[in-house]
Amino acid sequence: MPRYGFSGQISDMKKLIIYTLGLLPDPIGRDELQVLTLIDDNANYFVFADALGSLIEAEQILTDENNSLYISQAGADNAAVVEKELPSSLRRALRESAALWTERQKLNRCISVNVDNNQDGLYFEGSFTDGKCLLFSLRMIAGNEKQAGILCKNFKKNIEEIYQINIELLTADNGGQ
Repeated sequence: MPRYGFSGQISDMKKLIIYTLGLLPDPIGRDELQVLTLIDDNANYFVFADALGSLIEAEQILTDENNSLYISQAGADNAAVVEKELPSSLRRALRESAALWTERQKLNRCISVNVDNNQDGLYFEGSFTDGKCLLFSLRMIAGNEKQAGILCKNFKKNIEEIYQINIELLTADNGGQ
């Protein structure tokens, strides 16, 4: 891991967590927040866990019904103050990581998967939208529950590639054949 100038102190980890949550438009899971904030070689899980617990106890960070984390108004006010106390290289790396996470969240909201088990069999159904219009839809039979789960996982993970390959295949001009 690179070093961005993080001190490794619990007080700085609190600033790092608050700053990171302030960059995110949506609640985030603990594991995902940990991945985003432990980007400096000098950061560690134990300091992260202590700092996060302290921020939740102080109501700087709140949890929703899914146990996802989001910043409170008091936390957001503090994020604006502590931003300048973090090294600029660390802030830049966090902004880039937060932007990638946010883009992935937007994409995930455009993907829908379902397993339909009816009298005709077990079907995987997946769809992809641009947020408004349906771009791609696929329904196919699955051999069993395990295969249906794999289809769901891979559809979510690879939708951009699946979509692109299908567009290329379906729009290819094969010499009029």
